[in-house]
Amino acid sequence: MIVRTRHFSRLVVCLVGIIAFLLAGCKIDGTVEFQADGRTRIDLTFEDSRDSMAKIKQTCEGVRLTFEAELTFVKNPKVEDITPPGGHLKCRLTSNEPFGGHVKFTKNDGKYYFKYPGAHDKDNDDYSDFITNITISMPAKVVKVNRGKVNGNKVTITSLDFLTYGVEITAEKDSTRSS
Repeated sequence: MIVRTRHFSRLVVCLVGIIAFLLAGCKIDGTVEFQADGRTRIDLTFEDSRDSMAKIKQTCEGVRLTFEAELTFVKNPKVEDITPPGGHLKCRLTSNEPFGGHVKFTKNDGKYYFKYPGAHDKDNDDYSDFITNITISMPAKVVKVNRGKVNGNKVTITSLDFLTYGVEITAEKDSTRSS
């Protein structure tokens, strides 16, 4: 069990490092939508706003390969190159599959829970340079969150710090009854 835990921790640290490397200088926008029946829709756009990826000859194909090989909690990712003519490299990742691995979306007694545990690797790096706008939609009103801004059933994340510290969201169906 100790070996498995150490292996998992190393894997998480490697994943965070790969993501940070790939996204250096990138702008990330997107949505993650959770449905009450467990269906999930992921739509993320990565834009190389500083041409960092272009300088090291990275393409959207490299993004796809990284998600398929290393970031396997996104199942069956489809990555397309949506770079405008003469513009910065821009990749769109989509998936209609539920998250896998250590990323969980569950339902219990009228409450919905989303948990991405993060690496918790004592990483003190500052991710404020990463322009991020990821909106997570839950199937009910959000009642508790450890990170992000809440607006009804949505949580907007504007910092990549969640890669290290994780994200936990609890949503609850309205429990008031009409007479």
